[in-house]
Amino acid sequence: MEIFQITRATQLPHGVTQIQAAYQDRFGKLQEHLRQLTLLFRKLCLLYERCVEMTPDLQESPAEKTDMINNEYAFLQLVPFVSEETEAVRMETCSPAVIQERREVHQKVRQKNQEMKVLMDQMRNLLWDVNAMLTMRK
Repeated sequence: MEIFQITRATQLPHGVTQIQAAYQDRFGKLQEHLRQLTLLFRKLCLLYERCVEMTPDLQESPAEKTDMINNEYAFLQLVPFVSEETEAVRMETCSPAVIQERREVHQKVRQKNQEMKVLMDQMRNLLWDVNAMLTMRK
């Protein structure tokens, strides 16, 4: 939160020495917070590695583990950038019963949505009629 507060309150220096001094001070604080954040994520990575070592039955593929260890800024991969293409989510094959249940749920949702649309149209027409009657009374 402090990082966002500092960036929100910071004004760019426009050649005025007072603003430039405040800018340099806030920029220094921001750099310190970012260094601390990097250290915290490194500690988090170490904790993650220890947890993986302690639970060998839950380990992911070795390629994913080495990518996580080698990349000290692995946390940045968790934040998608606007310009990045999103990868397609890998779908596992489901049993036919699950697929059938999903279709039934989709069908029920579509049916309920249709019913709600009809009710909203009826309510809209009723309100128009009421408003029309009220305007005729005046």
